[in-house]
Amino acid sequence: GADSRMMRIGGNSYGFSIADVESCTADQPGSWSAAVPPFRLNHPRWMQNAVILPNAQVFVFGGFQNGLNPGTPELRPELLTSTGWIVQPPQAGSRGYHATAVLLPDGRVFCGGADTRSFDYQVYSPPYLTNGQARPKGIGCDIAPVVGGMRYRAEDPAALYTLWWDENLPSGVTVTQAVLMRPGSVTHHSDMDMRYMRLPVEQPDDVSPRERSLRFR
Repeated sequence: GADSRMMRIGGNSYGFSIADVESCTADQPGSWSAAVPPFRLNHPRWMQNAVILPNAQVFVFGGFQNGLNPGTPELRPELLTSTGWIVQPPQAGSRGYHATAVLLPDGRVFCGGADTRSFDYQVYSPPYLTNGQARPKGIGCDIAPVVGGMRYRAEDPAALYTLWWDENLPSGVTVTQAVLMRPGSVTHHSDMDMRYMRLPVEQPDDVSPRERSLRFR
């Protein structure tokens, strides 16, 4: 399911970029909890962007190494995993103030803009896209897409929905969960509108040789 956790990543403290990472739960009174290594950034930065990925990891890129704007570009993106922050391949150039990022429908991340750049952009391909394996094809769902979101049977909150794909997965690979993603929007700089919600699975994947499926509420 989903929770209401929020995260603050990096920033500027008295003119210096920091590697701090803090989190809190919005519906529970209390203070922010500071992370310790390896869950602090490897490289201090501010004016960076962060994108929530469909596997609940967080991709952070850009920003400045020092407390200036513009400052020394931080070109080493980082990926928050269950074991901590992992440095990713370097980006091509500075992405600082007024840069933006959005999760694409195919699971990649579009990164573009910034005060010091004009019309160029890059696309980040997270490791989870293939993990060295072929991806399933013919993916569909019996929730009809509509403008502004997905249509669901509001009159029946206990209804089951089915996600299917028409090609067998590689041996030993299966689909175990489905998530709803709200990819956020292009804003002045900070985007607080991203959402990740894991759906409760009611039935494991089908054993049909021609079609596999996953049922969820």
